[in-house]
Amino acid sequence: MTDVIDTSMTLAIGYSPWKVALLFGACAASVWFGWSVATEPWGGGNSIAVGVGWVVMAFSGLMSLVLLSRLLITKGAVLVFSPEGLLDQRVSSEVVAWKAIDSIDERSIQIKWPVPAQKWLVLKVKPDIETRLPLTPTIRMTHSANRMFGIDGLATHALGTKINHGKMMKIALAYWKAHGPGSAGQNLKNA
Repeated sequence: MTDVIDTSMTLAIGYSPWKVALLFGACAASVWFGWSVATEPWGGGNSIAVGVGWVVMAFSGLMSLVLLSRLLITKGAVLVFSPEGLLDQRVSSEVVAWKAIDSIDERSIQIKWPVPAQKWLVLKVKPDIETRLPLTPTIRMTHSANRMFGIDGLATHALGTKINHGKMMKIALAYWKAHGPGSAGQNLKNA
């Protein structure tokens, strides 16, 4: 069965309560793990283990706060695909027009832990447009660092939403091909 994507319609995608609960649980477990390593005498007084414990606890706690703030700030859909462009409230408060996007790419970051690679959808936006976008604080802080990982553009992901990365990529490409540079602006039904 093929998925038909009607690019003449607006598609709004929200957070998945179950996925968000799982993410928040993982952050809480990481905070607990960091706390237990930092405060328990597991390492026999090993200052490196204690330091790692504090770093894990601080980083996981920060990620928990970021996740919680996003849930409280985001009203309605987090991702909106429309004939005009893409709105991802985690990236910008304004729609990024399809005609302003030069390319859409996929990047993966594999951390050397037993976790799956994080997949990113990367929008290469025309530089003059990107500089005018009101980017979120998180994107402004991480934008330069992302280039070290090969993510040169505005990066977004499906983590915590009601769709997976593959579906997000198919939807974005369908809308971009129908309404982006080089298109005649016609509405297409893409498979």
